[in-house]
Amino acid sequence: MVVGVITMSTTLELSGSVGDRGVAAPPRRRRRCRAPAAAALAAVVTVLGSLVVAPSIAGAYPLGPGYWLTTASGHVFRFGQAQTFGTRLVSGAVVGTSADPFLEGYWLATATGHVYNFGSAKFYGSLAGKSVPSPIAGIASTSTSLGYWLVARNGTVYHFGDARWHGKPRTVGGHVVGIARTPDSGGYWIATSAGNVYNFGNAAFRGSLAGHKLTKPVVAIASTLSGQGYWIVQSNGAVTAFGNAHNYGGTSKLRLPAPITGMSLDRTGRGYWLTTATGHVYNFGNAVNYGSLTSKPSSPIVSVATRPALAVKVDAYVGTTSETSNWVKVNTTWELSLHKATSGTTPAGARVLGVEGLQVKQLKTIGFTYKSGKCNVNEPYFLLYARNVSTGHIYQRIYACKYGGGTVNKRFNPVTGVTGAAPLPGTYVVTSLDIVEPVKNTTTRITDIVVAGITVRDWRTFTAAGTIIG
Repeated sequence: MVVGVITMSTTLELSGSVGDRGVAAPPRRRRRCRAPAAAALAAVVTVLGSLVVAPSIAGAYPLGPGYWLTTASGHVFRFGQAQTFGTRLVSGAVVGTSADPFLEGYWLATATGHVYNFGSAKFYGSLAGKSVPSPIAGIASTSTSLGYWLVARNGTVYHFGDARWHGKPRTVGGHVVGIARTPDSGGYWIATSAGNVYNFGNAAFRGSLAGHKLTKPVVAIASTLSGQGYWIVQSNGAVTAFGNAHNYGGTSKLRLPAPITGMSLDRTGRGYWLTTATGHVYNFGNAVNYGSLTSKPSSPIVSVATRPALAVKVDAYVGTTSETSNWVKVNTTWELSLHKATSGTTPAGARVLGVEGLQVKQLKTIGFTYKSGKCNVNEPYFLLYARNVSTGHIYQRIYACKYGGGTVNKRFNPVTGVTGAAPLPGTYVVTSLDIVEPVKNTTTRITDIVVAGITVRDWRTFTAAGTIIG
């Protein structure tokens, strides 16, 4: 997992931040979606449909890679298929950006300890209004995206949300320039301008440049996907690799237009980007160059951050007296068990999180493995709502179990359509996708839920990069 430490084409001027305004959302990972009243299929569709709203972000989220460049004044520039979810003039100079490890969003941190959140990134607190003895130097989010750390130039570490405090240096050589976490957030590394690396929690020490005579100061640190190594980079672009990190090259032998200010690992873990204060981006290894700023920004670029891979989670509805929806372990595998006990107002079901905002064609083939035997007429079914971006009209489709094929592996293509569900234009935007069981005295058991090329096998979050969060 990479956390760019000074660490995410035209600037998109939006105001999407709620950070430092005292508006905190409940933790996403703990959220379970409650379905509204329904006694039969038509009622379920009608009432669920009444809750569907257009995505908060206009347009769809392409599934491809990219990166963000952030200026000290808080402007965010996007490249590749990264999306800009907000940008604003901030209180204090921005010193770092951290991408939401999954879904779509990022945090900006300032030297004064303010944290601004955009898109899916939630606000878990900041140092706004507090006396900060030493300026903040960097930010890193946890692997769950439910918290983050701020690190100060003197090595003090502040933690918010589910980020745990693992320690801080007693003294530092030079000043701290950034922080990178281990894959499970059980530890972190702190790097200084003098090349020192301090490790805490389950972050293992792999080496540093302490004691070496550096021609240029260290400006950033990034960890490998496995957490068994890390890179540190100097302002001239000299890259030093430790542990299982591979040195793919640097810019120390090039004539740079401005100092290097940030580094971020690409999604494969086999390449990285370096950025200068003027927004020139250099790529190494497998990292693809998606572009640089063509004109000098009004304030220096302070970070480059990688757009994360798409991630999907299937979240069971909150249980009621009339239904039970939950992931249960049967022998060695997990099953989504949907039990409708009575004719009460709540159907059993689950919501697919992470697909809102995708284009319908980006869902690809959707499906699940039906473990309960023969389908109960139409149930269970996928309930999809999608919006025509041009008109704003929202369309509903039901993909019934019995029309998903003759085997236990049920499959549906929303673009081509299936029996009972007419084709949908691929450019329509997904507003919600649910798996529903509304029939009383019925228990449905399914596994291996497929959507957007990702197979969700249990209650955790699964990403297009092949990693599992949870």
